[in-house]
Amino acid sequence: MKRFRVFFGIYRSRAMLLAALALLGCDRWRDYRSHWVGTYEGPIEIWTQYPLSTGGTWTMFDTTFTQNWIMEVRLEGDSSLALTGFRGADSANWGVIKVPESGVFFRQSGGGSSYAELGITFAGDSLVWNSFSKCGIPCSSGSHGVLRTH
Repeated sequence: MKRFRVFFGIYRSRAMLLAALALLGCDRWRDYRSHWVGTYEGPIEIWTQYPLSTGGTWTMFDTTFTQNWIMEVRLEGDSSLALTGFRGADSANWGVIKVPESGVFFRQSGGGSSYAELGITFAGDSLVWNSFSKCGIPCSSGSHGVLRTH
């Protein structure tokens, strides 16, 4: 019985030592999202296209303008990012999105005349924004641009 206790004691000590070494040798899990947290700013081009009748003649009317956007990105929970946008005095809660480690987020919703998509790509110090939505069958709108961290 004494032999068993000695053997078990040595085995347990070695197992604990190996476990401690394994824990010390491992890097702590790094949250890949932390690279994207911060404030981004830059020009976003906003466009709309819709039909217009002038004197009985239908033409497609296009309008485009640029706004300076500020986007705040913060960690949300253990796997998501929360986005808040600012355009001049206006702010918008863009909600919470799950971005994979690749940094590329893409969401589609609706269909037909209510189709919409949002694409966000985090690359280096940039946030690439691209949105598109239908506002009826002949009408569509969108926005795109690159925002950079401060």
